[in-house]
Amino acid sequence: MIRSLLSAALGLALAAAPPATPEQIVQRQVDAYNAHDLEAFMATYATDAKVHFGLGADAKVLDPAGMRVRYGNTFKGPDLHCQILGRLVMGGRIIDREHVTGVPDVGVREAVAIYQIKEGLIQEAWILVD
Repeated sequence: MIRSLLSAALGLALAAAPPATPEQIVQRQVDAYNAHDLEAFMATYATDAKVHFGLGADAKVLDPAGMRVRYGNTFKGPDLHCQILGRLVMGGRIIDREHVTGVPDVGVREAVAIYQIKEGLIQEAWILVD
């Protein structure tokens, strides 16, 4: 009896929890990046997400399988860390100005990341590096 009451109460609490905002979703992604946690990082992206490195026809575009390879290698950098220097929120779009240190074979990188959030996940992202 007590167990079923607790289960029901937990179910109501979870159902009543508001969905994450686009900003919270992107922050989870940044936190997973800084923790070098590939599974938590990938969990913030839609299964058909695309990440563009650059703009236009010259941009390299990765699907989730390509992201796993790229970020799996990136996360091997023991000192990898992304500091958000500024963030703009425009509905389902988040724009971050980033200072990234400890990038393997690069060191320090300045970047702008643009995220499009749909249905509680990152659907598309554009990463622009200096």
